[in-house]
Amino acid sequence: SSTSLVQVTVFDANDNPPTFLDLPASISVSEDVTVPVELLTASARDPDQGKNGELVFSLSPIADAGFFSIDRPSGRLTLERSLDRDVRDVYEIEIVVSDEGTPPLTSTHSLSIAVVDANDNRPEFVGTPYTASVKENHDETMVVLTVVAEDPDIGANGDVRYSLPPSPTNPYVPFTIHPVLGHLLTTSNLDYENETQYAFTVLACDQGIPQHCPETGIAVAILNVNEFRPTFTNRPFFPRVEENAAPGTTILTLVATDGDRDDTLHFAIISGNDNGIFSINGTTGAIKVNAPLDFETRESYELITMVEDGGNLSSIAVVSVTIVDVNDNAPVFSADVGADPVVTISDATKQVILTVTAADRDSGSNGAVHYNIRGVVTVNLTTSIVTVEAFDSGSPRQTTNVNITVITQFECDVVKFFINFESGLVTVKTLCEVVFDVYEPTNLTHGALVRGDNVTFICVARSNCHESVEYRLFKDGSTDGETSVGGATYWAMTDVVLADEGWYSCQALLPEVGALHSHQVALDITEAPTITGHPETVNVETGSPANFTCVVRADPKATIRWQRNGQDIPLDSDVFAGANTTMLSIENVTLFDYGQLRCVASNRLGVAKSRNAQIFSYVESDQITFVASVRASRTAACPQFS
Repeated sequence: SSTSLVQVTVFDANDNPPTFLDLPASISVSEDVTVPVELLTASARDPDQGKNGELVFSLSPIADAGFFSIDRPSGRLTLERSLDRDVRDVYEIEIVVSDEGTPPLTSTHSLSIAVVDANDNRPEFVGTPYTASVKENHDETMVVLTVVAEDPDIGANGDVRYSLPPSPTNPYVPFTIHPVLGHLLTTSNLDYENETQYAFTVLACDQGIPQHCPETGIAVAILNVNEFRPTFTNRPFFPRVEENAAPGTTILTLVATDGDRDDTLHFAIISGNDNGIFSINGTTGAIKVNAPLDFETRESYELITMVEDGGNLSSIAVVSVTIVDVNDNAPVFSADVGADPVVTISDATKQVILTVTAADRDSGSNGAVHYNIRGVVTVNLTTSIVTVEAFDSGSPRQTTNVNITVITQFECDVVKFFINFESGLVTVKTLCEVVFDVYEPTNLTHGALVRGDNVTFICVARSNCHESVEYRLFKDGSTDGETSVGGATYWAMTDVVLADEGWYSCQALLPEVGALHSHQVALDITEAPTITGHPETVNVETGSPANFTCVVRADPKATIRWQRNGQDIPLDSDVFAGANTTMLSIENVTLFDYGQLRCVASNRLGVAKSRNAQIFSYVESDQITFVASVRASRTAACPQFS
């Protein structure tokens, strides 16, 4: 046998299709990935040689144009455009691998690309703006409104939760919100009087990362419910109004409050307003006088007033109006007084004339009548016109006068009329005549008395008030002695002296009426001479003067003489004495003037002699001073001196 080495060249036939190596059936990509981005690299093998084993990659025409691309030589699959999961969440593509054989063999691989959701959407509120209104008397927990926010994201990214964030301007609102359902719920009773509206913010947050929390406003208006009855606040109502108040005068303003906010109140008088005496302002509550008032007709009114709110809730109040009396009526004298009455008095001892009475329709001090004498006109000694005034105690005072003519059937010097302030009793007090005379001794002629006698005066007045008359004794126009009171007064003077001489009178005084003086009585006091000052012995130098004084008291006036040694001294240039003098003056004393000197006083009632006084004269020279007692008469011879 033989062998032959035959080299057989086998040419590759394109008999093997390419196959993918470990290519996943699905992948995922986040929708927010930055494009372009490589998703994967496809790999395949082909056992053929040459062109038959060279591979290229492509995408089947079913792939979404423009979103994906694949590199032919390397098989790198690239995302060319951004995806939106909210538009499409899965893409199905076919990757084709082909060899370069003729004819080319191919293989395909289906790849599912899931788009992964990214939190790229914010929740959006639906149905804004959110407003609602709730009555203040709602149930404690109720759904006010529902907040809805939509998020197209899925999973946590699209899971919306609701909340009410705290607000620095309104830290508390009486609401809460269901975090999932979005129900806005009340958490407590609402009060329109405290808050009429709440405005706050609600958040809608998804649960994605990063989290989106848009917000929107909620406004809830609180509706007022008429839950409170209006009440008067300035009770009690006891206004006082003077009867002369002019129409339109406000006597009281009612004040009421209502617990409901912004409630409008209306006032009215529903009864007691007889004849429309009063009116009321329905808005302000001011009650005014609407017609003339008269206390004398009606003293008070009971007004039933009402205040009502806009929801027909009301309250009642009684207004007790007191009409205050005004002094608008003057006293009126009673009919028995008459107009200008005339009264005649025949009894000089009578004091009561008449009683006047008057009435006043006013009340209280305005109607309290008192009486006064306004004036008296004396027509003559027997006729007087007395003006009596009746007046009340109001302000201004109202008065009425009546003139009473009083005629007395006797003459009287002092007449005074009086009236009782309360009763109107008119009385008169008289002081008609004063008699003054010497009571003892009764044989006194022209009041002449001798010193040492006793005398008594009497003073009596004629009056209808004897027991009230006061008497005073006057001497020479001045009061002398104490005042005496009674029907008559006696003044006794004992052991009268010359100082008691004078003109005496008396005064009768009737308090509140006046005084009368009596005539005057002269009282003379006679007295025999009395030496009250005796001459004094003197020592005197010859040739000098010497004076001797003698004081005499006597009535009538005494005649005074001077005697030396019992003999009247003749008046010459050296020795003289006035007829009515009590002084003896010797101008030039000599040694012969020695003797006993005295004065002698005499009147018709007697003679009085003074004590003797002596003159001691002396001669004074350069060598000797000699004093001699001269005992001889002026005609005796001079003694011899050695």
